Amino acid sequence: MVNIKSSIDYFVEHPVRKQVVSDSNQLKFQDTIYDPSKDRFIWSLMMIKKARNNFFHGGKYIDLVVEDEIRNKTLILHSMKVLNECLELNNDVTYYFKEPIT
Repeated sequence: MVNIKSSIDYFVEHPVRKQVVSDSNQLKFQDTIYDPSKDRFIWSLMMIKKARNNFFHGGKYIDLVVEDEIRNKTLILHSMKVLNECLELNNDVTYYFKEPIT
C-alpha cells in the first residue's frame, strides 16, 4: 500500500527527469539531483510539477515508444497520493474540490 511517506521517499530517491536538448541537438532526459536543502514534501511537489510538465508538454510523436511505462505509472501513483494529501490540508480546498460541477 502506498502511503504519503513512501511517496515522498520515491520522489527523493527517483527524481523526475527533465527533457533537454543535448549538445548534438537531440532530445534527451537529464537526471534531476535531489537538493537536501529543500524540504522533502516541497521537493515532492516540485517533482510532481515537473512530471506533469513532462506528461503534458513533452515530446509527442506518433511512433513514440515509451521507454519506461512502469516508471510513468509509478510517478502518477505517487503524485496522486501526495496531491490527495494536499487536499486534506485545508477544509475549504477539500470542499470546493469535491463539490460537484453543475
